[in-house]
Amino acid sequence: GTGTASRFALFAGFLWTETTASDTCFSLEQGLMYSLRPNWILDIAFQQVDLINGQRDLQVLFGFTVNMGRLGRW
Repeated sequence: GTGTASRFALFAGFLWTETTASDTCFSLEQGLMYSLRPNWILDIAFQQVDLINGQRDLQVLFGFTVNMGRLGRW
């Protein structure tokens, strides 16, 4: 598509981590990406950490990604 609305994309993910130092942790992340240019992306995500063990935490993450293309072309 074209226009400003076509530059937005929603995403979500589920993460399960298990380390030797702590209990199993389940997290949910959802967010919004905005494409400034074909290879420049801004995103904001909200991550709900430790959904099972009763010590929930909410994190807000901001990101900026630059896709520089194939490694061989650098």
